[in-house]
Amino acid sequence: MKNKILIWGIGKEFWKSYNILMLTVEKANLEIVGYVSRDKIRDSVDGKKVFSPEEVSQNGIEYENIIVTTDVYYKEICNYGSNILNIDRKKYINGRVLKIPHFDWDKYIRIYNSNISFIAEFCWGGVLSGKLGLPFNSPFVNVSVGIKKDDYFDLIYNLDKYMEVSPQAFSKSKYKYFNCNGWEHRGNYPKLWYEDIAIHGFHYRTQEDFFRCFERRRMRYNSQNKFILKALYDQSDIEKFEQIKSDKKLGFFCGKTDKKNIISLAPKCWHDYNYAYAVYLNQLVESEEFFSYIDIFSLLDG
Repeated sequence: MKNKILIWGIGKEFWKSYNILMLTVEKANLEIVGYVSRDKIRDSVDGKKVFSPEEVSQNGIEYENIIVTTDVYYKEICNYGSNILNIDRKKYINGRVLKIPHFDWDKYIRIYNSNISFIAEFCWGGVLSGKLGLPFNSPFVNVSVGIKKDDYFDLIYNLDKYMEVSPQAFSKSKYKYFNCNGWEHRGNYPKLWYEDIAIHGFHYRTQEDFFRCFERRRMRYNSQNKFILKALYDQSDIEKFEQIKSDKKLGFFCGKTDKKNIISLAPKCWHDYNYAYAVYLNQLVESEEFFSYIDIFSLLDG
């Protein structure tokens, strides 16, 4: 039996991705039951009716998912559909994920519905979630973890315990200004604490905003389906990474190794500067070159 889908958006972005959309529909054995357009610039596309957003709700159209073809207005469309039309937010799929190397519809839908939580010690948790069109089911997105080198490992080893409680507000009495491993921890940005482990909110303007977002995402944390990401800088890091009691983890090492769950990957300009390596990995995900190194869909689907 074919899964029924709607396609929302028939503008310029739709036609640019038309071939990819149709190939996905054919490979995944999907059935397009119609198209959605607020302007209704056409009555039909390929013989399928074009509906206004309101008609989708009023006409009782049956479908499993809605592929949104415009990345620019994706969030706006999702908010309008869920808040005004009462369409389940989980039904919306960002069409840009179809362009990611190794994309597989069935694997992606399983990942999408699994409420996976990415755990990362710097910004790439949020970048990866965004590229995959996944909600932030973890507070460890767009943050940096720790001051001391092993703080991230200490957090991960006891992650479920930490996620049961709220972090504490930043206290200057607990904090010393110094540079560790290339990270500049001297900026005037919000910070939270788990015991003696600092969480740095680089991308937040106020302490209140940081705490509110952290708490909202902490409540979504899925202890049964977490995926751990870590940059590894030396042999000690590799040993600590191996001690993490989970197969759902991926490390990136700036040298050669044959260890399980670790990819050897380093820029040509690598000069043993940890901050530079962290930035490199973050930019790798941002540029989507990251997806050329691994089949992310098979990896996250187990």
